[in-house]
Amino acid sequence: HSGVTYAHRIGEGMRERLKVRNALSRERPPVLLVAGPVLVRTLGIAGIPLVVAASDATAPEFFSRYCDGRRVLAAREQPEALLRDLIAAGDQLVARFGRRLPLMYGDDFMLELVCAHRHLLAERFLFLLPDPEVAEALLAKDRFQAFASERQLPVPRGLSWQELAD
Repeated sequence: HSGVTYAHRIGEGMRERLKVRNALSRERPPVLLVAGPVLVRTLGIAGIPLVVAASDATAPEFFSRYCDGRRVLAAREQPEALLRDLIAAGDQLVARFGRRLPLMYGDDFMLELVCAHRHLLAERFLFLLPDPEVAEALLAKDRFQAFASERQLPVPRGLSWQELAD
């Protein structure tokens, strides 16, 4: 026994290639979704075809009835490898469907990754992002407070923990 789990071996093999049901068509291409089961279910109920991507081959979202395709990605702790996996998935999807597909994600980590590599990923995926300065401000409350204050946006006044202590 090499200490490598069955799920890990499956995951490594899945990272090399995209698993997509033949039922998906160029006329109704899927979204590449990097998110958990809640978004899988929400988009699935809406009838949106999904290729689901996650870093764990045993992730529950892969076993949803709404999952039309699967792609195992590198772990978040390896952002360079994760980016390479997203690029490879994008290249494979473009080759299969003849066009860029929407990329959706469900958390700030992926938003930050996509923002940081927007030009590279935009060659392979469709997505909407605010200007880099706005996106950066939206990722942290303290940055957003400064951003809003500089632009005199009507937002509630922010208090730091230090101000509360005084």
